[in-house]
Amino acid sequence: MPTTKSQKLLFALLTVMITVPLFVFYNLAIEMGGMSNQIFLMSLKIIPIEFIFAIILEILIAGPLSEKIAFSIIDPREEKPYVITTVMICSTVVLMCPMMSFIVAILFNGITVELVDKW
Repeated sequence: MPTTKSQKLLFALLTVMITVPLFVFYNLAIEMGGMSNQIFLMSLKIIPIEFIFAIILEILIAGPLSEKIAFSIIDPREEKPYVITTVMICSTVVLMCPMMSFIVAILFNGITVELVDKW
């Protein structure tokens, strides 16, 4: 598990670099009715924007909160490293998925009366 600030930043960057493109591909494929080469081209415009939001949310909100959530569930001094990592990742996913889907709903649909429905 990352312990220093630079390790936490690297962990956040790696996590976001892996998850953002995958979620963009997945969401575009659902919207377009299946995977195609066009999705990769469309994603080139979307990934940088979502990457910025995801890294900010990860560093400022999800990272610190997921650590608090994880350590309220387990004791890091007594658990094995793989258990700590698994609980941290699960905590991060629980926080990042709703936050990012909310941001994406705003980016693609704007702030409207139907924002919660689109979220």
